[in-house]
Amino acid sequence: PAAGALEALAERGLIFELVLLRPGQLPGQPFALFTSEAARLKAVESIAIALREYRNVVFDLYNEHDHGDGPISHRAARALRDKVKAIDPARLVTISSTEYHLVSAKGEVTDADAQNLREEAGTGAEAVGVDLVAAHLPRTDDWATATGARVRALRAVLDKAGRSVPIYLSEERRAD
Repeated sequence: PAAGALEALAERGLIFELVLLRPGQLPGQPFALFTSEAARLKAVESIAIALREYRNVVFDLYNEHDHGDGPISHRAARALRDKVKAIDPARLVTISSTEYHLVSAKGEVTDADAQNLREEAGTGAEAVGVDLVAAHLPRTDDWATATGARVRALRAVLDKAGRSVPIYLSEERRAD
């Protein structure tokens, strides 16, 4: 069934975002599914192998990786990314973060935010090395008018770092 759905999406020119891990899946949390780094790597490996032929799937390695209910470090995310890329070098991968991890509500990128962005989008050993930045921007009432300034602020940091990766907005002011 899943393969048929992915094929149907591909026929329509649509992309599917698959979130591989999320808060609540780490040891010590309610509903922990992956009790070790090895278990997380094995899960990511299995998914990468199973979906290798489907080019219309983007992997979000970990939804809101800095979430208080189960943060993982950029280094741990890099291990997941490397596992996927070893199996499927062309797979588009990202990692999403909570709303104030990369930019403030006012659209400003602090030094700490810029460091987080460089650690997600950078290419060095300490960086995740994402193919696109999945920014969950602040969910303020003015989100529609504020998004442009927020994206420009993120783009400026990426440009300064020499990374012209796309910015993917996947959770803009979700329905209340």
